[in-house]
Amino acid sequence: MPRNRLLFLTSSFPDFPGGYRGSGILEMSLRLAASGWKMYIVTPRIFAKSPIFERMNGIYIWRFIFPSGGKILADYKKTPYLRMSFYILSGIIFSLWICIKKRVSLINAHFVIPTGFVAVFVSRLLSLPLVITAHGSDILSLPGRSVFLKRIAIFTLRRADRIIAVSEMIRDVISSWGIPQEKIVCLPIGIDESCYLPDRERENLVISIRNLNPVYNVETLIRAVGEVVEHFPEARFLIVGDGTERERLEALAAKLGVAKSVDFRGRVPREEIPKILSCGKVYVSTSLSDGTSVSLLEALASGIFPVVSDIPANTQWITNGENGYLFPRREPHLLAQKIVLALKDDTLRRNAREKNRHLIEEKGSWNAIIPRIEDIYRSLLK
Repeated sequence: MPRNRLLFLTSSFPDFPGGYRGSGILEMSLRLAASGWKMYIVTPRIFAKSPIFERMNGIYIWRFIFPSGGKILADYKKTPYLRMSFYILSGIIFSLWICIKKRVSLINAHFVIPTGFVAVFVSRLLSLPLVITAHGSDILSLPGRSVFLKRIAIFTLRRADRIIAVSEMIRDVISSWGIPQEKIVCLPIGIDESCYLPDRERENLVISIRNLNPVYNVETLIRAVGEVVEHFPEARFLIVGDGTERERLEALAAKLGVAKSVDFRGRVPREEIPKILSCGKVYVSTSLSDGTSVSLLEALASGIFPVVSDIPANTQWITNGENGYLFPRREPHLLAQKIVLALKDDTLRRNAREKNRHLIEEKGSWNAIIPRIEDIYRSLLK
């Protein structure tokens, strides 16, 4: 059997051109394909308009069908066990077919629940090595919904040959569940070198590029706008992204009288993100929970000054007052104070820019990460 045929089984992958969901997994796939791996992707078909099969720059993508209801499982307020059951059954059948047809030599499941659970059965039935990448919600959110889901997560992780945790906090949680530390490697999802743009004149622009869903808590940023504008009347706030809360957030901005200072841009193509970040002085993430945020890494590489919530995934990258600011979650007044301080201090922003670019080159770029991922795969294929 060829030793370079790799299956990514992932619950998150771009559903349409320009889609953000799973864009880091797509980029990883493309880079591994460029490095000589035969790349096959199996992912759920969430939207009816998404193709069941497509080929993209040397990678092959299949989407298995299940009753999604037009949204991902994590977006349901209550765990949709019936939909998840169909998801698991369809995923197992589809993945077995692809593995046999394409003579896959190794499986990397992205997200522990439910795709990691699917991958356990497929890898055991076909005696294939299994890597599971834990991204965030699959460890930090879903297992907290019920004891049953936590047991499923532990069952899945125990049967992986190697586990990749995208942040130190996720690694520590997995270890606390009794998973041997020697099985766990901490590696973030990387970013593209296109983020390293020459520095340019920047305006008093505050940028958020998180989706407008509850977990990203963009409401806290909207509530901070008025206080920032009192100090910097010309400041503008650019909200890039879309989601279930967009209409409510636009209404909130109007109610607070700050709508003229806030530009809800919606989705933009991924390739435009570095250029957008290079225009602003401050990047804000108000997220309540995260793995390693690709958006934060892009901000660090682009030279914009980060002001982010003090969740563990961010404290791994940001030292408060040195290469960015941290603020307590759901505290718009304190967020506004940090934004004002950042806009006022040109020296702080300039020094942080140099530190952050060096940090990304060393730990966050694909050039640093892909060789380490390949080492994991090769060690399991020997």
